[in-house]
Amino acid sequence: MANPSADFPVSVHTATDISVFSSAKLGSTSPTHTQVEGKQEQEITAIQSKLGKGTSTPSADTVLKGEAGGSSSWGNISNLKGDTGTKGDTGVSGSSGSKGDTGDKGDTGSTGITGNKGDTGTQGDPKNVAYQLC
Repeated sequence: MANPSADFPVSVHTATDISVFSSAKLGSTSPTHTQVEGKQEQEITAIQSKLGKGTSTPSADTVLKGEAGGSSSWGNISNLKGDTGTKGDTGVSGSSGSKGDTGDKGDTGSTGITGNKGDTGTQGDPKNVAYQLC
């Protein structure tokens, strides 16, 4: 007898409740122990195929992506980006920081140009000059 076909990837596997067969002889139940094991083998093989084993190995820069109805496929990584949302509101301004330290004193500037010579003063009294020389 052939193993039952896998449910996956068409549908998710429904586990067989084998607890009701706990007192039955191996092979005398319906489904038989061999059929349950065969079904599990089919499910494992289907999962391996879906994830990339064998001929369904993904190409470079592809990822497994979900699609509508619970299906999935290999898709290009650049196609995963969704639409850009609207720009959010601007946040409140932060408080101003404290005043910084006063900077160092700057260099002294160069000496300016010498101004014009002033007018010559009036001549003094010759009498006072003689007295001062004594």
